[in-house]
Amino acid sequence: MERSENAYIKLYKKIREWEWYSEPYTFKIFIDCLIRANWKDTSWKGVELKRGQFISSLSNLAKDNGLTVQNVRTVIKRLKSTGELTNLRHGNFTIFTVKNYDYYQSANTPSNITLTDLQQTSNKPLTTDKEYKEIKNNKKEKRGGKAHPFTPPTLEEVKGYCTERNNKVDPKRFYDYYTASDWKDSKGNKVKSWKQKVISWERSDNGNAGKKPAANGNRFHNFSERDYDFNELEKKFAGN
Repeated sequence: MERSENAYIKLYKKIREWEWYSEPYTFKIFIDCLIRANWKDTSWKGVELKRGQFISSLSNLAKDNGLTVQNVRTVIKRLKSTGELTNLRHGNFTIFTVKNYDYYQSANTPSNITLTDLQQTSNKPLTTDKEYKEIKNNKKEKRGGKAHPFTPPTLEEVKGYCTERNNKVDPKRFYDYYTASDWKDSKGNKVKSWKQKVISWERSDNGNAGKKPAANGNRFHNFSERDYDFNELEKKFAGN
């Protein structure tokens, strides 16, 4: 396995918002995984390793980090559940994969891009490097730079993207909502990236953004209910 003695990893300050930041063991192991991960495709004893992968074992991770094997087993389970890490047993060792490694440690983007959108909850997919490029293009367009013109997606494309992200957004409702508004957002601005809008819907009540209340429903329930002291109110009315 090729490693550079002068290599480094990028760490963005927004990592403090990561859900595992306050878990010292989980945070420590994840950073160790970023350090161990190969920065380019390589091989070891005939085993092909991709960028972002490394070979180790629970006992080695435990020993190097001053933890117990059970500690590490729990940490790996957490990181797998929220999509940061996967592991695959291969004979006497294990191949660990840092998911979205290119997004964290991209060699072609500024350091302030990395680790900006670590998963906040287990049911929200991580923003991929490809999606980040779409967001970057939108920002570039606002600054007067060149960007690809927006082309409305087909319903099948929306369905495919929602399936790919394994979210709870209703593709047809999303498509109908923006088609009816001529692909403009709630402020009347033209949509620059429909995929980014899908991501926004994911983070807005599991894709219920844009949903209109039922015509026959009780419209009073659209307002948050308040707690009243009915005994106190009764006294006031009686006094009047």
